[in-house]
Amino acid sequence: MHTLECVQELVGHTDVVMSLLCWDQYLISCSLDQTVKVWGATEGGSLEVVYTHHEDHVCCSLIFIYLFILALVWIMYVVVNDGNRRKKFRQ
Repeated sequence: MHTLECVQELVGHTDVVMSLLCWDQYLISCSLDQTVKVWGATEGGSLEVVYTHHEDHVCCSLIFIYLFILALVWIMYVVVNDGNRRKKFRQ
């Protein structure tokens, strides 16, 4: 894309969006409407809401969500690698 032309408007929040995070194939947005929305690509290439989480006291800084995701990925990595090591020792 060589221009700053708007190609799609994302409609879903009812108040100001405070944070955006790109993660893998998803866009995660946090708004003052007390929701966190996960946007996913459709077959046509546009984005649509695939999940909405409502929280009365939503923290609009997605850095916490990002760190939470990193922690989960790290835990999964450690569990998988530990399982692989155990299989090698059993053989």
